Amino acid sequence: CWMNNTGVAARSAGKAVKVIGIEGDGDHIQFAFESLATNGFSGPQIELHRGIATFESGVALFPKQDVPGASWCSEPVFNATEEQRQEAPASGQFDEIPMVPLSEVIASEPRIDLLHVDIQGGEADLVERNLALLGQKVAYLLVGTHSKQIEGRLYQALLTAGWHLEMERPAIFDIVEGQPRIRVDGVQGWRNMALLPD
Repeated sequence: CWMNNTGVAARSAGKAVKVIGIEGDGDHIQFAFESLATNGFSGPQIELHRGIATFESGVALFPKQDVPGASWCSEPVFNATEEQRQEAPASGQFDEIPMVPLSEVIASEPRIDLLHVDIQGGEADLVERNLALLGQKVAYLLVGTHSKQIEGRLYQALLTAGWHLEMERPAIFDIVEGQPRIRVDGVQGWRNMALLPD
């Protein structure tokens, strides 16, 4: 939805549009192509990658769904061990997909107006390890959060780097047998004051 929403807003403002997406679920990739086409985007305006956005190359295991494309909450296994990679095909429960470094995907882009990050637990690692790159290229950052620890790490990294927090809805948890279990994802909106001053 963020590619479509932001793309339509940019087009309405008379701006050139390029939308870039990284998604682990193959059915969601197909849906993205279809929804972008429905909203009038095509060809060089669209760049979609099947994989998991990270700060380094590698291999992740991505859960297969019983009903293709039905869930948006699948959590990847980052840097799968050789044993996990060998067991995955036999189990039939995972696809092996690349970990795609954010630095490679946006290297040729002079500026990213909005970067939406929602990696089911990998958000803080991606932000912390790409902080300099984000500061140089990303004007606005919208992050889905999946734990209090992630929320705190984002505060520490982005506030220290001079970003301004403009919106926050903390993740909502249930407590199940003494452990937090996420019920509603949180979200944080951050403005890069170097690229998007008040």
